[in-house]
Amino acid sequence: MLVRDQNVLAGKSLRRVCRTVADDHDKLKVLADVFMRFNETRSLGEKLLKCYRTKLSKVEPNVSQSSQATNVHVLVPSSSWELSTQIPDDKSTYSSEMQRDQANATETYESQQAMTSKEMEIDKRTIPVVEELSEVQRSSVSEGIKQDQVGKESQASEATESFSFIFPEDKIREYQKELARPGLEGKNYIICAPTGSGKTLIAALIIYDHLDKMKERGIKGKVLFIVSTQQLARQQNTKLREYISGIKVVDITGESDSPIHSTLPQVDIIVCTAGKLCGELCHDLIHMYDITLLVLDECHHTRGRAPYAEVMEHYLTDKRNGRRLPHVIGMTASPGAGHGRSLLKVKVIDHQVRLCARIDATHGIKCVQENITELNKILPTPSFRSHSLPPRSRNDHFSQVISKAMDDLEQKLPDKTICAFDRFTLAYQQWIKSEIEAAQLSEMDSQRDQINILKFLEVYHLALITYEDFEIENARDILDNVKLFDESVMNDMEKHLNEVHNQVLVNVNGIKGSRNALLDEAEVILMNHFRTKPASKALFFVRSVDHTRYVTQWIKRNPELSALVRPCSITGHSRKASMSKAEQLKVIGEFRSGKYNLLATTSVLEEGLDVPECNMVIRFQIMSDEVADVQAQGRARAADSTFHTIITTDSPVHHRLLINNDKTEQAKLAAEHISKVGVDLSTIAIIQKEILELREKRIREANERKQTWRAEDVELHCSKCALNACNAAELCKFDNGSVVVPSQTFVETKMKKVSRGSKKVPPPVGEFYRPLKIVCIKCNEEWGVWGIWKNSCIQYPVLQCKKFTFYNKATLERQVSKQWKSVPFEITFFANFEDN
Repeated sequence: MLVRDQNVLAGKSLRRVCRTVADDHDKLKVLADVFMRFNETRSLGEKLLKCYRTKLSKVEPNVSQSSQATNVHVLVPSSSWELSTQIPDDKSTYSSEMQRDQANATETYESQQAMTSKEMEIDKRTIPVVEELSEVQRSSVSEGIKQDQVGKESQASEATESFSFIFPEDKIREYQKELARPGLEGKNYIICAPTGSGKTLIAALIIYDHLDKMKERGIKGKVLFIVSTQQLARQQNTKLREYISGIKVVDITGESDSPIHSTLPQVDIIVCTAGKLCGELCHDLIHMYDITLLVLDECHHTRGRAPYAEVMEHYLTDKRNGRRLPHVIGMTASPGAGHGRSLLKVKVIDHQVRLCARIDATHGIKCVQENITELNKILPTPSFRSHSLPPRSRNDHFSQVISKAMDDLEQKLPDKTICAFDRFTLAYQQWIKSEIEAAQLSEMDSQRDQINILKFLEVYHLALITYEDFEIENARDILDNVKLFDESVMNDMEKHLNEVHNQVLVNVNGIKGSRNALLDEAEVILMNHFRTKPASKALFFVRSVDHTRYVTQWIKRNPELSALVRPCSITGHSRKASMSKAEQLKVIGEFRSGKYNLLATTSVLEEGLDVPECNMVIRFQIMSDEVADVQAQGRARAADSTFHTIITTDSPVHHRLLINNDKTEQAKLAAEHISKVGVDLSTIAIIQKEILELREKRIREANERKQTWRAEDVELHCSKCALNACNAAELCKFDNGSVVVPSQTFVETKMKKVSRGSKKVPPPVGEFYRPLKIVCIKCNEEWGVWGIWKNSCIQYPVLQCKKFTFYNKATLERQVSKQWKSVPFEITFFANFEDN
């Protein structure tokens, strides 16, 4: 058929797939479904489906191996593959109908769900995902397949291992039973309880009850447990196994090779990140009707354009279209009070009702009411102490040296870029970023010089605010680690900047610096605490990865403090430093065993990660929202624990803390109000309609934006020196979003590969490795990484979108973008590029 129709996909890759499916007829049905997704192969897919139905009655259930070698017979149960079949809303009716439909086909069709992730990767490399298909085109075959899969799973449920809830019933507290009650009754709602109250145990109770009831009704339950970070996925997997025996649980994140859609039929529960699920939903690889229970951990993240919100927009779209929906449970320590500074009760309640609408929590929010005394006894509120200290003097020697250098650099900027913001505030940093973006869009000859000046101002600003919060050694480290310009490619301005910076290093060398009141206060708190409670444990929250290192270095340099405090740091994933799951678990284990008694950490420990009960929590110069404050405070849950905030007097951090304290109390009162009176379903429906209208408008605008420019007219210019790197038509993308330039000319004449130096090579993401960086051959600006796909032996430069200015030579327009999905032109998928 491929040869006769002169199909464009009749190449080596597809012949390899055909050889695979010729040996396993069940897989041919999957191939037919793939063909139906694309314009080029839709007619071929229709012919195959027609062939299925005509040949089914002629094929014996047991086909010999010899006959398979000579004749390609397709064994498909015709009744279960009627494309017009719709899933009834009533699950019991659905189950019985599907069982009747499959009664005659079970002998000949048993392993369609057994397609491995490796085979799915072959399909994805052979044929790209096309997003422009209409809803009808997507659902015509895929929905029939999915309905058939769910029906098959209902028959296979009796073969599943028996599972049981192994957590002792007498250890389940009354307030936990109270919080679980609506979920056990099948209601959609949000569980609102403090950090450490056992929300995962409550979720496990609901999951076990759900799977058990689905099994009794002859349906194989499928649970997706959504978490906010990769670090949480492994932990929640382990917890669920501790509570329920006999279940099959896996965790899948962005680092995993296994896709959710091919793993789901083989397991009971998948713990995954919202971003991973969102990607597969967007490509129609999985649908909400494939899931029977959806659990949203830390559901307060369901807002704006966050992955949680995008996942639930798919849910609400299916709800509007009348499709079968999963049972939904949300969990959070605080639903929050919303953006802005309004503390009117009606505004806070409106914010939380909108959260309920986003996750379809038609039963509202459930707080502990009947057993509040037990909860307070189990989780006593820590004593709260705020420490407001004056800032370090801005007229000492170090600050004057840095300020003088910044004065000189600012004078070399055009008059219109003069800054009115205080150099010791984050507003100054925002001004620098906006000016860099403006320079990238300009057509000035001095673009390169202006960007270089602004980046040096950014370094000096970072040194100033680091000096204000920590020690002079930390600020000097920032200055010492500045990478100067390469003499072989630098211009006159870059030569001058090198000289200025070398002079700054000479001037700050040997300066002792003044006392830091913030660190002095932190020292007093730690000394007093660990002298009276040497066996206790503490968390020290800071703003960034670098700050965790500064805290541990400061403690180790102080002999008296280091005699009592054994510090270690733990971070999440970032470009500066990345801790793997294994490294994080190792540190937490050593903290639990007592090897360390203080963890310096970023927000990674605010949510979810299971750390031992702490006697003290310190928040050091952190500006966050009220939800993060509640999460951090919940970590101090040992008896007689204390919660400290150390801030600079009359600073933005100080003002935010005062606002957060009020918003925390208002959020708590609003959640309790909704817990008592519930939510109005008509209001929920109106909000959900607004959400879907905004989504449709956003998609429409994105499609219009992508059609604004032709890729052939667009040039990618280096954001720093404006070098013409390549044409947008040379770009291509992979399913994971990576954008590469498969051009030998680009590799040889536009870029250089450079070592990462002392920095650790990031761990591989699936089969994708990033051993080297790539930089501009003219100005050494970092452009991205050298990517290696191990299994396919592909090696290409992978570009960072924000490192380029997009110039339309037809319209003479310039644009910048932080993400490839936001650029105003289409980027070809790699599989299409390869075919061409």
